[in-house]
Amino acid sequence: MAIPQESLTAASEQLAETVGRSESVRSLILAAIGWWLLVELSGLPVGWAIFLMKPVVPNASWDNPISVTVMLILASGILLIADRKRSGIVGHGNHRAGVDDRPIMRWWLLIVLALLAVVWAFFASAVWNGLVPQWVEKWRQASPWTVGAFAVATVVLAPFAEELFFRGWLWTGLRRHWRAFPTALLTCVLWLAVHLELSLVLPLFLLPTAVILGFARHFCGIRAAIIVHAIYNSVVVLVLLALLASKN
Repeated sequence: MAIPQESLTAASEQLAETVGRSESVRSLILAAIGWWLLVELSGLPVGWAIFLMKPVVPNASWDNPISVTVMLILASGILLIADRKRSGIVGHGNHRAGVDDRPIMRWWLLIVLALLAVVWAFFASAVWNGLVPQWVEKWRQASPWTVGAFAVATVVLAPFAEELFFRGWLWTGLRRHWRAFPTALLTCVLWLAVHLELSLVLPLFLLPTAVILGFARHFCGIRAAIIVHAIYNSVVVLVLLALLASKN
């Protein structure tokens, strides 16, 4: 059955109109930076709490397990709000289109990338905990509730929030202007940059992870990137738990 020429013309005009209404690269990047600044501001109450608790709790600090867990939950919550709002804008009212939510493609590649993420997570965690042994020591003093909350936030909240933010609506918006490589490069750089606040060295450990997540996003879809990110974080948490259990 032939499709009427009028229908094809109308569809082409609608597509052109949608692309024409797409945000500029500058607007997309500024929106991403603006939301991340809001995430940074959410840490101010934690900072004040640490300052006030110093006289009573000597080990109160930014890298205290409770502080880290609270800030991770706050950051993930704000990013999820950003994902909801920005996906609607990028998708012109369709949130799923705004993050390019499609079924996973190339399952075989997803399995390969997941295995690479597992291997790198083990290696990076072992090296990191060797370079920063005080990290494990501080977590050894944390309560099981804090460790559990951190594990859930790391394995569930963070992968959803970060992937839908960087490789979700931001990736989708940039792809309307750029090819895959510059899109992957910019989202990779931005994702690594937001981890600088934890350590200047941490982005070096996360660089291979960013590459793996970029491949997963481009060739398999946003759902695959979320899965690989969750698998990577799960291994990191399991290594931490193993180290905590080994010296108890």
